[in-house]
Amino acid sequence: MSDKIIVFAPHPDDETLSCGGIIALNARQGNEVNIVFMTDGRYSHKHTLGIDTYPTPQDVKRIRCEEARKVTKILGVEETNLTFLEYEDGTLGNNIEAASNLVQELLQRINPDSIYFPARTDKHRDHKAANIIVKKSILFLNKQPALFQYVVWKSGLASKQIVSIDIADVLPIKKLAISEYKSQVTIFSDKQKRPILIKRFLNRFMAKEEVFITS
Repeated sequence: MSDKIIVFAPHPDDETLSCGGIIALNARQGNEVNIVFMTDGRYSHKHTLGIDTYPTPQDVKRIRCEEARKVTKILGVEETNLTFLEYEDGTLGNNIEAASNLVQELLQRINPDSIYFPARTDKHRDHKAANIIVKKSILFLNKQPALFQYVVWKSGLASKQIVSIDIADVLPIKKLAISEYKSQVTIFSDKQKRPILIKRFLNRFMAKEEVFITS
């Protein structure tokens, strides 16, 4: 019997940066992979670079959704297993109860064996909110799935309960997938002098292992 996993991404690209190898490995093994994009990521250019025209936040929302569909296909995920909650970027913490209700329904329907989601120690407010939402929702499951927490916006994992998973066999797939988030990793607008995600930051996610907190 195949396993079911679900990955929660506060923004389109978090799933690939943190779990791209895990996603590709599970897809290769024939396991069911589900991905939940919790916000639309519309303010990446405005908040990071002060750009709100060409592209506008609405443009960025559309582009990042299109990128997410393309990237997850590269990783081997069926489009029918993607869920877009479409909360406005930066507002997840204002929608804890409503989002928790949606996530509870998803978890009860999918009944996953493993859940991947942001750690509370992640510095980004949407990531912290995602942690709260997922933890609240897990309480309503009839079984206890394996929990794997990841950190995107902090260099280290402040926990003794760490697991490293070898993704060397699928690292080229992960790297290709990351490169297709062009709005984030390239100079996408003539107003930009640098990408949203700079090379030094991206290099952290190009390793042969992915690391998670397991409690």
